[in-house]
Amino acid sequence: MRALNSCEIAFKKTVGGFLLSCAIILCLAAAAKAAAVTTAISSGTSQQGGTGWTTPAYILQNDSVLAIAPAGSAQSDIATAFGFAIPTDAVVQGITVYIAGFRENGGSGNFTVSLTKNGSAAATAAYAQSFPGTAKTTLSTGAASDLWGTTWQPSELNASTFGIMVLTADTKKVVSFDWVGISVTYLPAPGSPAVSAVYSSSAAVTWTQVGSENGYVLQASTASNFTGTISSSQTTSGTSTGLTVFSPALTGNTTYTIRAGSLWNNGTTSYAAVLTTCTLANAPAFDSFTGMSTGSVKLNWGANGNRYPGTRYHVLVSTAPNPESPNGAAVTSSDTYNLSLSSAGLAANSTYYFRVWAINN
Repeated sequence: MRALNSCEIAFKKTVGGFLLSCAIILCLAAAAKAAAVTTAISSGTSQQGGTGWTTPAYILQNDSVLAIAPAGSAQSDIATAFGFAIPTDAVVQGITVYIAGFRENGGSGNFTVSLTKNGSAAATAAYAQSFPGTAKTTLSTGAASDLWGTTWQPSELNASTFGIMVLTADTKKVVSFDWVGISVTYLPAPGSPAVSAVYSSSAAVTWTQVGSENGYVLQASTASNFTGTISSSQTTSGTSTGLTVFSPALTGNTTYTIRAGSLWNNGTTSYAAVLTTCTLANAPAFDSFTGMSTGSVKLNWGANGNRYPGTRYHVLVSTAPNPESPNGAAVTSSDTYNLSLSSAGLAANSTYYFRVWAINN
């Protein structure tokens, strides 16, 4: 689509030489604090393993109906399918496991807890726990800042194979388990970011605020991995719903990758999915006429902040004052990626009007 970014210039030729009445006739500018989120404690809906256990599937429900591990059991009872729907661009901070149960008289009540990503093998070290008595007790393992010695992507926690592995370590007595649950603490990224306005040297993005403790940052780069020069803007308001990135100024008619991030007290930045947009082209800036003869002339202009090379220009030449509405006069049309255009076959002692557009990518 043609941009309204143009310069219109005129010159007059005379026989025996050139009397250059070179004037810029028209030059149009381009158009213009909360805490981390912790999920509710969630129960698994699928159970595997537990060979040798009595009713191992009862570990899924907090209902005083028990899953009982025999003394010295060698196989874990595994609860999975917790149904999490953590945003895919969130940064996971920690996982807490809750286990309700009790020991028998004379038993140690010892057991271990680990987490699984694939539903069958432990993905973490085993944490040791022990029920203190014969009355049902709910214990917590891990913490809001504990990743259990590994890294976690939201997709792994949302998977039906993510879950808890419970293994008794009591060699004397059975251990009774009523229920296991999980809560996940994460730092959300700005919600539903979208480019709301684009200019020749800046771009604006809006989002749904997530109450981030230290505000938000908006970054733009010509590199998809945000290397090299990064333009950015920042606010300390956790309720802000948008920013305009402009420093350093963006280059006109250039494709940028943009990302919005929420800033948190622990130094974490949670970035939302990246966006891509192209800045508008600036109006080309008239430079000079050169190479004049009785039938030709070369028009030169400046990029005026547009990407060069890489910006396409559209040029109209006519004896009509407005080459777009020539009223029957001849019009020559040309496109070029250069910053100049040579016109030949012109009539002597005639005024010609040139109009140049920078075309938005």
